This record gives sequence, structure tokens and C-alpha cells, in this order.
Amino acid sequence: MPYKNKPAPKERPVIVVDKNNYEEYVVVPAYSKKRRHTTEYNKFGIKHFGHDLFVTDNEKKPIKLNKKFSITEKCSRLPSSEAGMIKDNALYHTPFSEKNKNNYFSFLERHKKSRD
Repeated sequence: MPYKNKPAPKERPVIVVDKNNYEEYVVVPAYSKKRRHTTEYNKFGIKHFGHDLFVTDNEKKPIKLNKKFSITEKCSRLPSSEAGMIKDNALYHTPFSEKNKNNYFSFLERHKKSRD
């Protein structure tokens, strides 16, 4: 039998910290190993979370539930108070907080212009 060397699919866990009425998400990366810019957190397999806040994917499209982004049982059961704490940390207490604020406020303003 030939040996099949298939790479494992890349799954990068994230924490959903906000959502709008159009089912678009704001996420913060979650890690199971210590990375450079992380804060200790231990809940549902998440050991650390990053300080970057993402509102778009790698193709500059809004983050929505699709084949690229799916919710799993392992990391999707965070209470809203803890997700709020992580969002507050990403917006105000990190080295990247200015960039994160700009991304987050552009996320909030994205559909406000179309309603006016």
C-alpha cells in the first residue's frame, strides 16, 4: 500500500467577541500554545488569546459563517461577559489597541452608511 502523506487541514481557533445584524463577526485569535503577544486564559481548551482583533478575512471580506469559518463546540461556549472582557483587552490594553479600535469602529460604521 502506498503511503499517503496528507497534510492536516488548518484550523485556527478564534473567539467571537461581537456580531452585527448582518451575521458578520469580530474575532480574536485563540491559541493552545504560548505565542509572543498573548494573555493567559484557560477556558474550553483556550490557553491564550492574541491581541489582534479581526473584522475581515484574508480576502478582505467580512467574516461570516461559511466553509472558511465554522463554529465548533470546543471554543464556542464562552459567556458574553468573558467575550466582552477579551474584547475590552484587545481594544484598550494591548500594543495594537489603536489599530484594533480603527478596525472595530469601521466594522460598526460599515452598514450605518447604507441605512442613512
